[in-house]
Formats: sequence, C-alpha cells, structure tokens
Amino acid sequence: MMQFSLNGEHLMGKIKADWGLSYSKASEDRPLERYINFTMEQSDLKGDVTDPKKPFMTLLDESLQDLNSSWELDELTEENQNTEDVDMVAKLNIEIPMASGDFKNALKLGAKYKSKNKERDNNFFDIQIKDEDAFLVDALSNTKNQSKDDFMPGDKYNVGTFVTKEYLGSIDFNDADMFEKEANYAEYAGNFNASENITAGYIMLDQKLGNKWSAIIGLRLEHTTTENKGKKWDDDAEVLSDTPEEKNDYTNLLPNLHLKYKLNKNSILRFAYTNTIARPDYFKLVPFQEIEDGDEISLGNPDLEQPHRPTLT
Repeated sequence: MMQFSLNGEHLMGKIKADWGLSYSKASEDRPLERYINFTMEQSDLKGDVTDPKKPFMTLLDESLQDLNSSWELDELTEENQNTEDVDMVAKLNIEIPMASGDFKNALKLGAKYKSKNKERDNNFFDIQIKDEDAFLVDALSNTKNQSKDDFMPGDKYNVGTFVTKEYLGSIDFNDADMFEKEANYAEYAGNFNASENITAGYIMLDQKLGNKWSAIIGLRLEHTTTENKGKKWDDDAEVLSDTPEEKNDYTNLLPNLHLKYKLNKNSILRFAYTNTIARPDYFKLVPFQEIEDGDEISLGNPDLEQPHRPTLT
C-alpha cells in the first residue's frame, strides 16, 4: 500500500479555504498459491456430547484418525492472484463569514472529485498427476503435525498432520512427465475491471439563532459514473470470453439539517436529519456470467440501484 497527499489552508481576509489532493494505491500479489486436499469417505464416527458446549467427534477406526496412506487425494490446485486498487481524490472547501453577534453565521461551499479503479486478474489450475501412487508416497513422507499445545477450545481438538508447505511449494508442476496443468476457467469468471467516478458539490449555512439555538442547513449534489467489465464462462461450450463494458450514471440530491438547543451549560439537545446513499460492492456491479451444466447461471447486475438512506437522530 502507498499513499501520497498534498493539502493546503489559506486565509484571504475573512474568507477561509482549504484544499487537498491525494493518490493511493493498494495491490496484492499471491503467486503460486497451492492447496492439496485429502478425503476419507464412508467412515463411521462416534460422538461425545457429554459437554454440549464442547462436542467431540472421532473415527471408530483410530488408524484413520490422522493423515496416512489410507486417505485419498481429493484435489491439487495452483492459483496466481493479482488485485489492484487505485484512488485519486481532489477537494476544495471555502468558508465565508457573513453576520456576527447572536445571529452569527457563515456560508460554506465546496467540491470534491473521486476516481476509483479496481482490477482483479487471477488464474487457477487443477493439477492432474500422471503417477498418483508415486506422488502420494513422496507427499506423505513430507508431513508435519500442526497441532498446538494449549489450543483455546481444548487440547483434545488436534488439528492433525498436513503435507508441509515447503514440500508443496517445491514441486515443479510444469514437469510434463509428472503433471498436467488444466486451467479451471470457472474461476476466471471472477476477474473484472471496475471504475467509479464521483463528482460532488455542497452548500451549507451554519447559523446561530440567539443564545440557545443554532442550525446547520446543507445540500449536497453527487453525480456518479461507473464502468464495469467482466468475464463470461459457459461450462457446456467451454468458452471464456469478455463481457461488453457496462456504463451507468446517476445523480443524487442529499439535503441535511442539524438543530442544536442549549438547555444549560451541561446539557444540549440535538436533532439531525441526514441523507446518504448505499453503494453496491464493486463486484456486484460487474456484468460477469457463469453458466454451469446449461441450467445454472450466476450473473452480476450493473443496474443495481443505490437506495437513499435518510436518518433521524
């Protein structure tokens, strides 16, 4: 993560102004993320629920209780993940004092521009093993017991034995004599590129109403544009393609009112009416499509609405 910002404050007679510029970038790279999973099917269990807050299940065949050659290999996978998020913000605020005394007031106005771009570019591979028996002998000779003493729920909950990360990370999956890498394109459907640009302006009056009352009345205008592009995966046709770029824009007018009444030097009554909008998560707006077995489909919705959220306090 990195962030750069530049800010300024100015006094021009009675007029105050402040401004700011910022740039931030966050990225995450997770290369060669690998998982090996084992499974044990149709095994009888026995349970101990003497203490209902700490139920405990074990296998009747104690020889299967921990990882060994009786377990079957379920899957072996490799994934490379890359995610990037870039934000740029520019803002300006101006305060203009007008009246003084018991009816002191000030007019405040400002503008803000925010640009956000988020991109995810992952790939995913299922690894097929050509000589599974030889591989399992090698893998099961490189294991480690990951159980920990003083585990919070109790020492009886042992994590057990796993293939070591050092061994799993050292395997050359590009060795064509031992392995075959097959891209799992259903996972690629989660890749996307999304951008959101918000241009906003506001005007606000901060007004005293005698010795006890004061009010803040404001109006904010926001215009938002979005551009989203995703992937389409058809399981039957085995085709991965880009979806058309979807664009959307909307404008929101957001009024706000704050009232304050001073009962005495120790007590203040406040009333506030505020307005915000609930923006959908970026990925929910991406027009991705994932079709499985011809009868199950997952879709993103770039036309999701941004509902208002008025609040009284």
